[in-house]
Amino acid sequence: YRPGGKLVPEVASGFTVSRNGLKYTFTIRKGFRFSDGTPVTAASFAYAIDRTANHDLSSPGAQFITNSSQDGVDIAGAFVVNEGNGTRVTGAQARGNKLIIKLNRASGKLITVLAMPFFQATSRKLPLDREVVDVASTSDLPTAGPYAFTLNDPNRMTELRRNPLWKRGPGRTAARNLAGVDVNWNMSEETAFEMVNANELDEGPLPAGQVEGVARRYGVNKTRFWVKPM
Repeated sequence: YRPGGKLVPEVASGFTVSRNGLKYTFTIRKGFRFSDGTPVTAASFAYAIDRTANHDLSSPGAQFITNSSQDGVDIAGAFVVNEGNGTRVTGAQARGNKLIIKLNRASGKLITVLAMPFFQATSRKLPLDREVVDVASTSDLPTAGPYAFTLNDPNRMTELRRNPLWKRGPGRTAARNLAGVDVNWNMSEETAFEMVNANELDEGPLPAGQVEGVARRYGVNKTRFWVKPM
């Protein structure tokens, strides 16, 4: 998204829609590469749809492409795969640099749905039927954006670093202001709070008993303590 909520193509240089609204054809740019060196192609997106629809993976994204309601997105063959009857979504096809998506019912929501993370370019190193949770290098969970996973130690730490194969070019304009991000999991609330106080973590939880003291020390919405309505 750009400010204002306008969808802006990244890997797609453009797309066309058939007169009846049932067929979308996307042209995929060259130059994008996964963090393990393999190129991103139209097939990378067809595979993402296959994987999201897969019955055994049980992806929460499946509901967005198997919605047969009047205004829902229903990609041809996605429901069949989600029911466990096959692994290929017939309505998502790659032909050279073209990604062709066919719908059972016209829906103006397809573009918005495809912008969700479930449908980003997906490496065939990721199995169709299960998640990848153990990551020790950029090649274990290949990603094609500005950043890539370098470590995922379940329930302990996740690390993101710059994708060394991502270079600026057509569609590749996102800013990379950070060298990377580390996320610590399953820390106690009090320990994480003390580490933030000591500048050992950038952001963490605020125990209820510490709210008044933090507000007095830093003020509200001034330097380090920020409050938003919920």
